Amino acid sequence: MAQRALPGLGLRGFYDAGYEGWGTPLSEDLRVLSVLTAGSALSRTTVLPAAGATGDIYIVPSDAAANADQIAVWDGESGSEAWVYLVPVAGLVVWIADEQASVRWEGASWNLTGSSAGMEDAPNDGGIYGRSDASWVELPGTGAAKYFARMSKSSATTVPASTSTIISWDNKVLDNGGFYDVGAPTRLTIPAGVTEVVVSALLRSESAIGSGTSDFVIEILKNGSTLVLGNIDNQFWGPPPISTGVIPVVAGDYFEVRTWCNASFPLDEGKCYFSVHGIGTATVITSATILQNTTAPDEYIVTGPGGNGFATIEAARDRMVTDGENAGFYSPAKIKLLTRSLSIGSTIVLPQHCSIMAENTRIRFTGASGSVFDLSGYNQIKGLEFCGGNAANTDAVFNCGDNTDMSILECHLYGNDSDNFMKFMKAAGGAFARINAERCLINHRGLSGYAFSLNNTGTATRFCDCWFENIFSDTYSALTGYGGNFESVNCKDVRLKRSTIRGNYAKYTGLRLSGASCSWHLSHCNFDAAPGGAQPGFDIYAVAGARLDYGAVSAKKTGFEAGSTIVALSTDLIALDVV
Repeated sequence: MAQRALPGLGLRGFYDAGYEGWGTPLSEDLRVLSVLTAGSALSRTTVLPAAGATGDIYIVPSDAAANADQIAVWDGESGSEAWVYLVPVAGLVVWIADEQASVRWEGASWNLTGSSAGMEDAPNDGGIYGRSDASWVELPGTGAAKYFARMSKSSATTVPASTSTIISWDNKVLDNGGFYDVGAPTRLTIPAGVTEVVVSALLRSESAIGSGTSDFVIEILKNGSTLVLGNIDNQFWGPPPISTGVIPVVAGDYFEVRTWCNASFPLDEGKCYFSVHGIGTATVITSATILQNTTAPDEYIVTGPGGNGFATIEAARDRMVTDGENAGFYSPAKIKLLTRSLSIGSTIVLPQHCSIMAENTRIRFTGASGSVFDLSGYNQIKGLEFCGGNAANTDAVFNCGDNTDMSILECHLYGNDSDNFMKFMKAAGGAFARINAERCLINHRGLSGYAFSLNNTGTATRFCDCWFENIFSDTYSALTGYGGNFESVNCKDVRLKRSTIRGNYAKYTGLRLSGASCSWHLSHCNFDAAPGGAQPGFDIYAVAGARLDYGAVSAKKTGFEAGSTIVALSTDLIALDVV
């Protein structure tokens, strides 16, 4: 016998000594290993195209006339490619790209890994379910959680002066339970089965009403009587959101929003809302087979491929936007990562009022260009670690663009030897402001450019109100172009506190201040350059017109051009070399 089949996948091996026919079988078996160990396919429902692209892998649809449920790969010598079909073995798990989910071959069919023997996923209606044999059973006391509604306005409304006005709502963002009736547009009415609710509301003026003249009242009414009231004097746009807290209800109870102001004002349709959430009875849950709904109010859970939550940050973000949860300043939404690692292939755009919270989730970005996150403003990112990537990418992890109010907390960038040359953060434009980073560790391996870059491209130097605290930033590559840790162009009022800034090569600058009237305030910082070569680097360098205020700062080498200003706020170890 020239060869024999191996257990498991049926690969061939143990060829007889001197057997010359091993080449083709070995190549075919390597192809099987390459496809099955990759563990991914583009789709299991798409009809195979007549011709694929190199490396395309599909699962043939179950209703196909031929090769149903087999794995198809487009392969062959150049010019002679064809579909090659592989028979799956029981227990094989494959990630399906167009479903963002994993499936398992169970001998007769492909089933989602959260399912068994063709069992469907648990209902995605907000309830909590346990598996009983081959069906899902809603757990006692959890059903009320699936009742919720959220209304907003799409048409212009002007509130008359000194007149109690009940607000009508015409845009049904969410209504799971039948709270809203177009015939009674001012009301949210409690349906049968709901025993406790939380009711919330926000009204905002489209324009400033006027300081010193306005008295703005907002009320939530239950069955026509005031239940909770918010009142604020001399407020430009209106009071903050109000909420009832948890209150008992019966079917048929209805809620409304009423307002009064001594000045007429137009409502800002994009910011006003009226919402109700049903609350159920607490239940102790012990079953290990529970699959919970992927969303909770204002929070979207990412567990990665194969988990019970969203597979990707993008999927969670898209659902959040569809739900309208990131509606405004008083209604932010949060994406929570409950996975140890994620691979991201292209830039993720985070909309306004959307935050990402994690605890040391490791991110690998494989895109050859672009940032990892494009922030749109009013974003907070916490607990991410960036390690590894595409060596061709020299962009920044966080692109703040020309936006405001962004905070990056406890996020780290690791150099990872030879495959991560990304910067950490950048902002550019004529309007960005209030950018903050704290408790971050950065190993910057870029061959040029700065780990942090603030570039005001406006026509005049302006106050940017940015601050950085407890930063450890180390530029330790052999720079081929000028670069380092912090670069600031035409930015005023930027603060760096309690940080260590390091570098190791010529052409290095720890902090570079450029532009007329650019100003920074440093306190309790250690700059630790290791100058070398014919042109040693600088810890701090300021061009003419820039200003530096410092206290308790240690630096080995600094350069200040004529016309720059340095102001010592206390006795320091700083060494000054004026160019």
